[in-house]
Amino acid sequence: MTSGISLLDVDDLDFDFSPRAWNFEREFSVEIDAHWQKLLSSNPAQFDGCVLLMDTHQVVEEPGQKRVLRGTFLEAGYKSFSACRDLGWPDSSIRNCFAMAALKSEDGAFLLGEMSSGTSLPGRIQFPAGTPDLEDVRGSKVDLEASAFRELYEETTLSADDIVAAEGWTLVLDGPRIACMKPMRAKGTADEIVAKVTRGLAQQRDPELARLHIVRDHRDLDTARMPGFMLSYLRSAIPPTPEKRRVSV
Repeated sequence: MTSGISLLDVDDLDFDFSPRAWNFEREFSVEIDAHWQKLLSSNPAQFDGCVLLMDTHQVVEEPGQKRVLRGTFLEAGYKSFSACRDLGWPDSSIRNCFAMAALKSEDGAFLLGEMSSGTSLPGRIQFPAGTPDLEDVRGSKVDLEASAFRELYEETTLSADDIVAAEGWTLVLDGPRIACMKPMRAKGTADEIVAKVTRGLAQQRDPELARLHIVRDHRDLDTARMPGFMLSYLRSAIPPTPEKRRVSV
C-alpha cells in the first residue's frame, strides 16, 4: 500500500448539505485568482462551476455493527477548490470527498478510464469519478451513490441498466482526499465492455475519457499515470500475481 494511504470498509454513507461561507475563499482571494489565470492559460476550457467539499466527517458504529461515514458538505467554486488543492491544501479542515465507480467486468477485470486531453488531469488513469456538485443534492442530503452513477454515465455512457452495484463502500483515505469506492459489476466481459464504451465515446462531442484500460493483475498497474490512492485500492483488491516457476534444464 502507498505510504500514508489507508483503506476502510463502511456499510453506508450519510451526508448533509450544510452550506456556509468558506473562509479560504476570502483569505486567499488573491492567490485563488492568480492560480486560476495560470490554469486558464494552459487550458482555456476549464470552467469555474460549483463543487461540494466535505466540511465535517466521522465514522460511527450503529446498532448491528453497521459502520457509517457521516459528514456535512459546503458549496465552493471550482477555482477555489483547485487552488486549495494545488497550493498544498492550506485549509486542513476541509476534505475532497468524492465517489468512484469501482468498475469490474463479469470475467473479473477492473476497468479504468484514461482522462482525455481536454480535462484538468489529461492522461490520468482512474475509475470514473468527479467532484460532487449541486446535482448530487437531494433535499438536505448529498447522495454520493447517485454521483457515482452520474459520473459513470457521463464518462463511459454505461447506465444503471448495465451495472449491478454491490453493498457497502471502501474508503481510501489519502490526506485531504477521501475516495469513496462503490464496487460495481458491469454486465459483460472486459473486452465486450471496452467495445461498448468505445462506441459510446465515439458519439460524444467532447468525451472526458480517451479510452478504457483493462486491469487484470498487478502487471497492468501504471504507476506513472494512476494516482497513489488508486494504486492502493487496486493492490488491495487484486490478488498478488503468482511468480513464474523456474524450470530446470
